[in-house]
Amino acid sequence: MNRKKITLIEMALVMAIIAILLSLLLPSLAKARATARLAACSSQQKQIGIAFALYHDDNERRYPIYGSSTDEQVSWDDQLGDYDGREITQEEKEYLNFRTSDPRYNNDLYLCPANIQERDVGVLKSYTINDEHTKTDVTHDKAVRGIAGWAGPSDAKFGWSIKYTKIARPSNFIVLTEAQSYGNLLGFAGGLSVSGGGDFSKSYSPVNLPVHSRDRGGVKGFYVHGTKSFKLNVLHGDGHVSFRSIPDSLGENSANFYEGTWTTSGDLIESDWNSLY
Repeated sequence: MNRKKITLIEMALVMAIIAILLSLLLPSLAKARATARLAACSSQQKQIGIAFALYHDDNERRYPIYGSSTDEQVSWDDQLGDYDGREITQEEKEYLNFRTSDPRYNNDLYLCPANIQERDVGVLKSYTINDEHTKTDVTHDKAVRGIAGWAGPSDAKFGWSIKYTKIARPSNFIVLTEAQSYGNLLGFAGGLSVSGGGDFSKSYSPVNLPVHSRDRGGVKGFYVHGTKSFKLNVLHGDGHVSFRSIPDSLGENSANFYEGTWTTSGDLIESDWNSLY
C-alpha cells in the first residue's frame, strides 16, 4: 500500500487554518470569561444584600455602620459576619484590621473574580458601602444620606446608619458598589470609603486613577468590567443589582467625573446616591 506523505506546504496550510480558527475563537472565549466574571460579581452583591436584610431584622431595620475607631475597629463587613455564612467570632471581628491572610477569614463572598489587585499582607475585598452624607439634619430639604457613616473619636460612639424603611426610592438608591482597590481591606474599619458620587468624580475618575501607588491597572484595574463605559455592579435598596454607568449616576454633574473634580454632597441631593431623595 502506498502512503502519501504530508508535504511541508500541506502542514503549513493546516497550521495556518488552525491559527485562523483560534484567532476567531479566542475573542469569543475572552468575552465569555468576562461575562461570567461580571455575573459572579453581581451574584456576590445579591448575597451581600440578603445578609443586609437579615441584619435589618436584628438591628431595628438599620444598616451596619461603616466602622468605628471606638468600637474595636469592627467594620461593616465584620458586622455582617453573623449573616453571610462566615460565622466569624467576636474576637475575629475585633482583630485590628485583620491584616493577615488567615484562612479562617474567608473573603470568597467579598472578592470579585474580576479583581486584579494584589496585597501581600491583608485580605482584599471588592465592595464598599455608600456613606455619602452632609452634616445637615436628615429632616432638612438639603440633606443627603448614604446608608451609614464612620464614627471617629469626635463623633457619636457607634456612628450612624439609616433604616431601610426610610429609603425614598429603594429601586434607584445605591447601597453598595464595586471598589477594586489596593486600599479596600476586608475587616478594616478605616479602609476604603466611598462618599458616593463625590469620591467617584474625584478619586475614581479616569484622570485620577490609580489612587494608591500600588493600585494595579489604573482605570482598567478599577473599572474591571467596563474600562470605556465606566460601568460597575451596584446593589440597590430593594436588593436588586444593576450594571450601571458611574458618570451617569451623577446626573447633570457627570462632567465632573471626566474632569476629575469633586462633586459635593449638595450637588447630589436629587441623585441615586441620596437615600432621602
